[in-house]
Amino acid sequence: MEITTYSMPCPECGDLEPEELGYVGYNIALLKCKKCGNTYRSDYSK
Repeated sequence: MEITTYSMPCPECGDLEPEELGYVGYNIALLKCKKCGNTYRSDYSK
């Protein structure tokens, strides 16, 4: 089952289709921008 990560734009470049790397906490996905390579969390915490 794939979870779509919509409305989680990259804070660096604003791209809307990040790659999902996994989960770092309850309902917090680790995302990587396919466009600029920036890695960020779906809740935007560090």
